[in-house]
Amino acid sequence: MDIWHAAAPKIDVLGPDLYLPDFKRHMRELYAGRQPALSFPKPALPFRIWFWAIGQHATLGFSPFGIEDVSEAHPLAKAYKVLRA
Repeated sequence: MDIWHAAAPKIDVLGPDLYLPDFKRHMRELYAGRQPALSFPKPALPFRIWFWAIGQHATLGFSPFGIEDVSEAHPLAKAYKVLRA
């Protein structure tokens, strides 16, 4: 983060590609209270972590791949319905 802030201080959104086993710890250590806003382009996380990241870190969004074939009964569709509200 320090390198990004030094090299590009005007970035509006950061999209880290995190596939780490202890996501919450990394979020607290690397991104808590920092700017710019966060968005996750390819989250490989359980849906419950999305809600945590949105609530605790004001994450702007998640963009999972391969959702075009997901049925409305799938947990992903249910998570998006809750988030949409």
